[in-house]
This record gives sequence, C-alpha cells and structure tokens, in this order.
Amino acid sequence: MTIPLLGIFDDWALLILRLVVALIFLVQGWAKIKHLKEFSGSFNTATKSRAGSIAAPIVAFLEFLGGLSLLIGFFTQIAALVLALLAALKLGWRLTRLSDEKLNLELSLLLFASLLVLTILGGGHFGVDLFLPQLPL
Repeated sequence: MTIPLLGIFDDWALLILRLVVALIFLVQGWAKIKHLKEFSGSFNTATKSRAGSIAAPIVAFLEFLGGLSLLIGFFTQIAALVLALLAALKLGWRLTRLSDEKLNLELSLLLFASLLVLTILGGGHFGVDLFLPQLPL
C-alpha cells in the first residue's frame, strides 16, 4: 500500500538522498586525496601489487568529483553510475576477503543501493540537471 499524498515529496526525498551520499563521497574522496601516499600504499598492500600507484589516485578523484557532482546535481545519473561501479568493486573486494573490513559491509551495501536509486531515478528537480538538455536515449 502506498500513500498517494506523500508522492508530492519525492523530489525532496531524492534531494536528501543525493546530498547525504554526496557528502559521504566528498569526505571519503578528500581524505584519500589528502593522504594519497598512504592510500596508495594501503592499496598496494591489499592487492599485493603496485596497482595502487595507478588506481588509488583515480579512485580518490572519482570519489571526490563524483561527490561534488552529486552535491550540485550535475550529471547526477552518470556520477551515480560511476560511483555505483566503484561501490560494487569495493563490495566485491570486501566479500572475497576474510578480514575485519566486513564490519562496515552494511554501509557499503546501503551506499550501493542509494547510488542505484540515483542512477535509475536521477537527482530530482533540485539540481543543475534540470537545466541541462535531456539525452535522447
């Protein structure tokens, strides 16, 4: 059962979801950028390769720029899709590793689900996307 009257708040709900997810990725991305050397090192250790030197800066900047894009509602669906792919990779990594990182699995699942919602529904009417031309897809 749904309550039709609550449908008038769907754009507000998307705005709140978008802003909360944006803040999480902005904070995480900025922390990784700020401590890029340590992040690259932990990435190298976790993967047992030198991939962290290449992948860590990419992940850090994608998280930060994706969070910024979500914050202002600019290319929301594309940003959410990219961040959802990163979240899926992180989830897969955590599920295949036997470590204490599984303790935060709930947050990763919630972020992934939230990003899927934003990818499918978009960011609502409160963002820059509203003023951009619609893609003919």
